[in-house]
Amino acid sequence: MSFKRELNLAIDEVKDINTQDWRRSVNEAFLSVILKTPVDTGAALNSWFSNLGNNNGGEGERSPSTSGSDSIAAMQATVSKSELGGQVLLYNNLPYIERLEDGYSLQAPVGMIKTTVADWPQIVARNTRG
Repeated sequence: MSFKRELNLAIDEVKDINTQDWRRSVNEAFLSVILKTPVDTGAALNSWFSNLGNNNGGEGERSPSTSGSDSIAAMQATVSKSELGGQVLLYNNLPYIERLEDGYSLQAPVGMIKTTVADWPQIVARNTRG
């Protein structure tokens, strides 16, 4: 099964969720991806971008940061504006990010995105319990 199909199935499992639950869930999922990103210089960690919609804005990378603070702050600002049923995109345009997702680094041998997608139902459950 393709990654996109797996993601769509995970999203379809979400029922009876309100905007605040949605934002908390997306924030937790995106934070998970960012924090699972392998860190050497911090370039990959701090080069996550987000926007509302379904295409990236073409950003390349930010200054390296081993905390990922710029990625986290920008993501949280974007997610806070998201609406239930709308699209929120998290992306990283570094040329080697796909290799990292495919397990190139021992710090994330099974990737960052795939593992977070697998956790999506539990993330939603945690954020809809009130």
